[in-house]
Amino acid sequence: MSSSTDKEGRVIRFNEENMKKLEDIETRQKSLRESSHITRRLTPEQLSAFDVSSDEAVSHFWQTAFNAKGNFDASREHGISKVSKETTGLAATAYDLLRGFSPMVEVVKDFGSPFGNVAIGTLCCLFAVAKSRVSMEENIETTLKAIKDRLPGLSMYRHIYNEDHELDHLLQSSIVETYAAFMNYCIEALEFYTHGSCHRLMQTFISQNGLSQKADLVKTAVVNVRLVCEEALGKNVNSIKQKLEEVQVSNESLRAQIRELQEHNDTMTMNQIGTLLNLHDFSCEDHHSQLDSHRRNIEAEFWPKTWHGEQERTQQLDQIKNDQNVKMWRDSKDSGLFVVSGENDNDRAHNCWASYVALDLIDERLNDYPCAFHLFGRHDHENTNLHVFSSLIYQILHLNKEILQDQTQVDEILAKLRRYQTVPDESDKRKALEDVASRILKMVSREKMVWVVLDRVDRCCSQVQHQSPSGRRSRQGARAILNSLSRVALKGANVKVLAVVNRTDWRVDLDDEDIGDAQEYVTIKRFCQVN
Repeated sequence: MSSSTDKEGRVIRFNEENMKKLEDIETRQKSLRESSHITRRLTPEQLSAFDVSSDEAVSHFWQTAFNAKGNFDASREHGISKVSKETTGLAATAYDLLRGFSPMVEVVKDFGSPFGNVAIGTLCCLFAVAKSRVSMEENIETTLKAIKDRLPGLSMYRHIYNEDHELDHLLQSSIVETYAAFMNYCIEALEFYTHGSCHRLMQTFISQNGLSQKADLVKTAVVNVRLVCEEALGKNVNSIKQKLEEVQVSNESLRAQIRELQEHNDTMTMNQIGTLLNLHDFSCEDHHSQLDSHRRNIEAEFWPKTWHGEQERTQQLDQIKNDQNVKMWRDSKDSGLFVVSGENDNDRAHNCWASYVALDLIDERLNDYPCAFHLFGRHDHENTNLHVFSSLIYQILHLNKEILQDQTQVDEILAKLRRYQTVPDESDKRKALEDVASRILKMVSREKMVWVVLDRVDRCCSQVQHQSPSGRRSRQGARAILNSLSRVALKGANVKVLAVVNRTDWRVDLDDEDIGDAQEYVTIKRFCQVN
């Protein structure tokens, strides 16, 4: 955006009063030029200074008038000390004054076109005349140095006064006032010093401090510009802060909308996955709600609600929690399957006392990284290995929804689940689910450990009411779910599985058939309830 246009691209100009001031000072400068050519009081070199306007012309004037090396911009790289050494004191002061005054001239040219084009020429002519007169040089140098020291760095304010605000209008008027005062001073100085000595003496008697008063007006105007600039800058800073706050609020609103859309998309995807896993009515909230009732049932069966009962429970559970094998399994950064074979004092007990350890682990992980879990109950249709495996897959995906952000991976998971729906054989279905679980777990961050808790795996079955001729439940389904989890862990995923078995129903620690394809991943240990 140009400094002479507003935010909508409309051209901005000074008001009529300011334009009239610029027109008057422009007329005075042109009249001075014309009279200087007629009266022949200036040398051709001095007259040529009136034509200086561009940076290239300024550089050429500098080399010609002051015999200074380097151009208007390049020599500045070495600082004013170098300029001072190579030129007179007036040249050094004039050099800095030109650099400080040029931005103000550019502002006038931008907002007050067609005025302002002859200002640099008038100033250069004053320098050219002053350098040829020792007394004038001393007076002009002192005055210009005082003005130069007060000039604000207007280049940094180029974009803060083009708003439609009272301060912006005041700053525009202050800049015009300073420009007009300075150019009036230059004109008065040129007219004074280009007349003969008798005329100057007479002018001194008439107005002893005429030029001095003009210079004071310039100094006052320059200081006023600086003060208004600071106010305008403060106004703009506050405006920017307000706009940033508005942007932040807007961004937060957009982020909330994006989160809402993403959550809706995640919900739709999870519903689609749940359907393909045959979990049509699965609810994570309902799934967690069974934890408290299961805990109460175990407490009621094994430990009375007394101080002695609590002490007994703590003592019995600590033998599992403080076991060295359990600690090694928990603390290891590697995947692993730990099977707790809990032996009750009473063989007729419905629950298993060691189940309390599984519940404690689930509660413990809630504040860090929640577990995927399954509590095997009385309903056989919820205890089949395919249903349990499907439930665990769904929970792991629900706990790692960032996976759903990758649509390519989601499409691959959906394709594998559709294949799972088409295979008829149970073993093929189990392999298809293992493939899905492996794909999902590979997408989980390697920094995460996926925790899986299974309570009463002894109740797991392959099919509903699948029992042996003796009336005892087949262990095929229980072995299948543990073997599947072991194989998934072997494929590189970070998975820790805790499985609790009621030893009365399945003596897994004495089972002839191994669990898992790699025994170093599997630990099975018997724990007896202590009186």
